[in-house]
Amino acid sequence: MLIVKHCPEIHDEVASSGKIVVAVDGSGQSFGGLMTGIEMAKKLNRPLEVISTFDPYFHYAMFNSLTGVLSREASKVFKFEQQEKLHEDIIDKGLAKIYQAHLEISRKVCEEEEME
Repeated sequence: MLIVKHCPEIHDEVASSGKIVVAVDGSGQSFGGLMTGIEMAKKLNRPLEVISTFDPYFHYAMFNSLTGVLSREASKVFKFEQQEKLHEDIIDKGLAKIYQAHLEISRKVCEEEEME
């Protein structure tokens, strides 16, 4: 998805922040957006910033909402404490590594396209 709220250069105006921001999530579409962002940054002579984000606290909210709903027996079946530990130790750290990898790939693409 490409959203351009206002492009001052087209109207011979001065841009306020000046940078092109692209979000990547590892999908082909997001890397397509990166290529579009690179092209725009080159044509408009603007810096490019690539971001990638996830919510490391999402599982805390999820687990907290479950504590009020699950009975004691259901909590034992769900293995609530083990699931929470799994999320903390593996999933959160794994997601951080995955999203960092998206940024590294983006950096390499930018280098190949001669973008800083």
